[in-house]
Amino acid sequence: MAADTQVSDTLKKFAANVTTASVKERKEICGALKLCTKGKELPEPAIKGLCKLFCLTPHRYKDAASRRELLSVISQLAETQPDVLVTSLLHSLLSSGVISKTGTP
Repeated sequence: MAADTQVSDTLKKFAANVTTASVKERKEICGALKLCTKGKELPEPAIKGLCKLFCLTPHRYKDAASRRELLSVISQLAETQPDVLVTSLLHSLLSSGVISKTGTP
């Protein structure tokens, strides 16, 4: 039960701070997310939510360290739950691309 609370708190913190301007904070958040999800099966809605948040980062993360951290989180999730991650990430990227193309915020 405590582990579930830790994962939930980390996911909430990631959602709140994923687009922060501080590189140090981004690395800490991604590191915490990797630690709490390592070897665990996350529910599908959590993966979908993370994928939507991942789509907010490409225009925001200009530095290599933040991008590396994000890629390591994605690769860790891909090892444990590849089907859900690929499907959710594809839909999120397509949705993000369509919104960007139409100019809608």
